[in-house]
Amino acid sequence: MQRIEILRENVGLPLELGPSASGGSPLPAFVADRVKQGRLWHLIAWADGESGTVGLWQKGQSIVLRQSELDGLSIEFMRRAKGLGWVALEASVRGQSPPVCLLQAMSFNQDALDWLLQQQTKISQVFGHQTALNDLGSDY
Repeated sequence: MQRIEILRENVGLPLELGPSASGGSPLPAFVADRVKQGRLWHLIAWADGESGTVGLWQKGQSIVLRQSELDGLSIEFMRRAKGLGWVALEASVRGQSPPVCLLQAMSFNQDALDWLLQQQTKISQVFGHQTALNDLGSDY
């Protein structure tokens, strides 16, 4: 089964792809076709049963994971205190620690957190896993 969603169509997303994003990851053909039709700033999520991959693409960069190795998703955040805090969408991958950061805001941003919460159901449906919410308190 193939599933693809444009999670964000405008440039105002207060999150960016995580540090493991690269421009060299091969995309499934239907994702590559959608990327060609879309805009550079679109945030695209997909799941592809044929290649066994799930991932995110934006601005020529992608994060591609093996669907069979994905154990779960979580929205993690730490509010500002003495430190800047942060917001992230993370994927737990079997046999890999720490989790893979899919999307991140390097400092706490309420708009980023709100956007992730609004997209939580859509993200869960595409990736095939429920998305946990982890409030890690204040950044001391």
